[in-house]
Formats: sequence, C-alpha cells, structure tokens
Amino acid sequence: MSEAIIAVDIGTTNIEAMLCGTDYSIIDHKSERNEQRRFGSDVAARICAAVSGHAEEMRVCVLSQICGLITGLITAHPSENVTQAAIAGNTTMLHILMGYDCEGLGLYPFKTVSLSEIHTTTHKLISDYLTDADPAFPDIPLTILPGISAYIGADIYAGAVACGFAVTDEVNMLIDLGTNAEIMLGNKDRIVTASAAAGPAFESGRIFKGTEGIEMLHRLLTLGVIDPTGLMKDEYFEQPAQKNIRKLQLAKAAIRAAVDILMSKFESSKSFQPTASVPQEVPDDGDRSFCEISNVYISGNFGNNIDENACIAVGMLPERFRGKCRPFGNTVLSGSIRYALDPASRIPPENIEEIVLANEPEFNEILMNSIHL
Repeated sequence: MSEAIIAVDIGTTNIEAMLCGTDYSIIDHKSERNEQRRFGSDVAARICAAVSGHAEEMRVCVLSQICGLITGLITAHPSENVTQAAIAGNTTMLHILMGYDCEGLGLYPFKTVSLSEIHTTTHKLISDYLTDADPAFPDIPLTILPGISAYIGADIYAGAVACGFAVTDEVNMLIDLGTNAEIMLGNKDRIVTASAAAGPAFESGRIFKGTEGIEMLHRLLTLGVIDPTGLMKDEYFEQPAQKNIRKLQLAKAAIRAAVDILMSKFESSKSFQPTASVPQEVPDDGDRSFCEISNVYISGNFGNNIDENACIAVGMLPERFRGKCRPFGNTVLSGSIRYALDPASRIPPENIEEIVLANEPEFNEILMNSIHL
C-alpha cells in the first residue's frame, strides 16, 4: 500500500477534503455544503449563533461532516495507507470545531481563545460528540494548522504555505476572496497581511459569482453604460442594478486599498532588499513607491476564473500586476498538505505581521480614491 494524507478545509460555505499521495499527487477530492449555513451564511452570523447557545450543535455539524468526508475518501481508496490528516479553516470555524468560546471573536478588540497549532488524532477529535461514528473512520494523527488573528485564520496561513512564502526570496502576494478578502505579501524574510471587508459582493447568491462582477463593471464601463464614477447613464438607469454596481465598487476599492497599504508597509521595512532581477522601472500607480512583486496568487473560487485585464481596468489591482496574476485554486488544501509533509515550508506565525486597515491613516483616502473606475 502506498502512503497518503488527507487535508480538510473547513470553509464558511463549503467543507472540502482531499486525499493526496506523499508526492503531492491528488488522488481524490470531495466537497459539500457546510451544514452550519442554517445558522447563518457568514462568519458574523455563526459567531452570533454560537454565542446564543448553538455552539455545541454547530460543533456536531462540522465534526459529523469531517467524519463523513474522511471516511468516504478512505473507503473509496482502500489501497491507500492514510498515515496523517491536516485541517485548516478560518478562525471562527476552528473555534467552533474545537469548542472554544466565540464571544471574543465578535467584539472589539476581537480576542481569540487560541490560535496555536494543535496535535491530536481523528478519534480524539470526535470522541466526545460522535460515539456512533462509522467504523471505517480511521484513527490517525491529526494536525490543525495555526492561525494569525481573529480575521486572519489558518486558511490564509495555509495559503501562504502553499505559495512557498517561507522558502523564497521573491516578494509574492496572495489574495484570497471568500466571505472576506484576506491578503498576504512577503517572502522568507517578512510577511504582512490584512483583511478587507469585500468578499460578500463576490459570493455566489449575493451579487455575482467569482470575477463576473468585475468583468461586468469592465463591460459596462467600456460600453458606456456607466461613467467612471460608476453612475449609470439615464437611458440605462435601474435602481437595483445601480445599487449592485455601488456594492461592487466598494468591494473592489477595499481590496485595492488593502493591496496598496500592504505594499507600502512592506516597502518601508528595512529588511526588504530587492534582488538583482527586480526591474528598475515599474508603472506609476498614483506616484506611490512600492516594492516590486513577482507573483500575485489569486486563490479560492474567485481565483479559478480570474480576469486579470478586467481587474486592472476597473482599478481593483494596480497596472504593475499585469502579467503576474496566477490562479491557484484552493490553497487551503494544498497548503495543509505541504505543511504536513514539508517542515521547511512552515512559517512561524509570530513572523507574520497583521496590518489593521482601520488603524491606517491613509486607508479611507485610498478607499475613496479607489471607488472610481
């Protein structure tokens, strides 16, 4: 039997599991809707539900689904010897999974119970709640990845691991769009990160799915249906459509503001030393001096269908990113696998600096300037 590993991504919308060989080859992948959605569609609603007395019920939901997904992968591939498992997710999902008090997550200053890496086994994880688990559910070593803060969770940390931040001199950026936009920038010497309230505008069932909203803004602008302020021309004006355009403008502006602030913060670091391959001239983006970025990894469902030209044309991403955007799919699963198999890829969480955008004096100014198309 060949050795294999299972990774689980506990997302707010979906829970996914992947079976991989120790050579990183993907053997199988399963995904299903997170049953906690009946308690609310976003993180804030889940926190409220947990604090209101539904925490145990929500924990049973996620443990049951994890048990089912892992059992399904095991039974579908009896020739694979699964020797370990890894789990990642946002901070709220992992607090619910571990039975931690979620009250601090919903109140400023957004305190967590624990963000530490956890080592346990699959049977120990479910022992108190799922006594009737499928006999095929294996008892294997389990690692739960560490997080950074209340809103920069183990899912984003896993993304940085997947993108090789810990082992490269190149300065790379990771943009993950789910219920929020989480962004990381850095290399093996330094990493900065921030969370921007933008994701709901891009989620399926809200306004558009994936990059459809950004592509739509670009087409409407090109066709002259809207002007550079986002205002619909009189002959096309429709109130619901105009409201959706404004929501998309705010979402893309929040992302751009986060991108610009992180680049500025990273550039100001004395530890940043450009490599010889960095071009001497880069496109001007509002006369701000930024570090040169080698790759911009876009993860999640948004990243699978990234339209780089549209994102740049409407101002969500700067011109200097042209030709550098790389779709990366689910970095949570691939990062969890890499974290388990390759210790060199792990980033000490204390080496990641969170930038709280609301505390940055220039945030509102950049946000307002970035609303225009």
